[in-house]
Amino acid sequence: VDFWLPTMAALPPIDDVLRDLAESTTLTRQRAITAVEQYGPTLAGDEALRKRVEARTVELMDAETWEAKHGGLSAAAAVVSATDSPDFRLALRSKVIELFRDGEHRVREAVAALLFPLSKKDGRAVFE
Repeated sequence: VDFWLPTMAALPPIDDVLRDLAESTTLTRQRAITAVEQYGPTLAGDEALRKRVEARTVELMDAETWEAKHGGLSAAAAVVSATDSPDFRLALRSKVIELFRDGEHRVREAVAALLFPLSKKDGRAVFE
């Protein structure tokens, strides 16, 4: 049985992915989140790319629109799951507390989804 596995050639350019994380169209934003998940092994081995994606996710969490916040949080969850970046996880911990009070339920749901990989890596320290 042949399985299709994404390769770097099959992934969209990272610039497009980072832009689309803030899209108001759900399908476009979800494709970008999926692409970040697929970039996971590459992010783990490419520090410059990882830092660029991390910076964009934090930037999106400070955006005005709930769609951008959602995209940033969802992408951050993918990055945390795929990489080991203690500084990034520490920066996220203050953001998630702030965004857990957001008025949009989809942002709060994305915060909850990010808490899982954060807790998996950092344990109870996430809640202290």
